[in-house]
Amino acid sequence: MVDLSNESNWVLILDESRLLTDYSPNLQTSIPNFLVPVPFLSDFFRLFVTTNGKWTWVYAGLLCLQVGTIEENVPSRIATHKVYLDEWQILRFPEISLSPVCHLEFEVPYYFPDISVRIEQYLEEAPP
Repeated sequence: MVDLSNESNWVLILDESRLLTDYSPNLQTSIPNFLVPVPFLSDFFRLFVTTNGKWTWVYAGLLCLQVGTIEENVPSRIATHKVYLDEWQILRFPEISLSPVCHLEFEVPYYFPDISVRIEQYLEEAPP
């Protein structure tokens, strides 16, 4: 059984913030998606997303598992999870075992003026 409460086993794989300088909520000036091309050693991830947008916003975006490399520009989506703002979420992608070539993509809603995304991966063995 996996004990996801062990904080020392969570490894940071993405910690990035983005800001639109000329904010205008439309598809042409939206924040680009976050790509995470790291080797996946586990199918458990946790993430935290924040924005300075409206306080009534709840939805933060989609975390997608894609098969294929980023360089190919034609990866196929095999799984998605809806993500919410301002709360830690633990997500599982058991589909990771289906292909040795995959990556995560976090899709940002087009109307966000800024965003901060932190993604961690759970490792059975704590890193040194």
